[in-house]
Amino acid sequence: MSRVVTQLLYSLGANPRVVELAANDDGFLDTPEELPFILVGRHALGGVDKLFSAHIAGNLIPQLKAAGALWL
Repeated sequence: MSRVVTQLLYSLGANPRVVELAANDDGFLDTPEELPFILVGRHALGGVDKLFSAHIAGNLIPQLKAAGALWL
């Protein structure tokens, strides 16, 4: 799912920084948090559902601009 998030942000003109988390020996992450977890600037947006909700509502681009992620 992180590829979908990355592609959406690239299509909007942002250059996202992606941090991959290491898995344990079993190949699973030892974290209960929702992944991928998206930060816009220093603001925690949440998971994929929150990102797409913000995009559909028209709130994502202003947040990206406020964070300096877009030059538009």
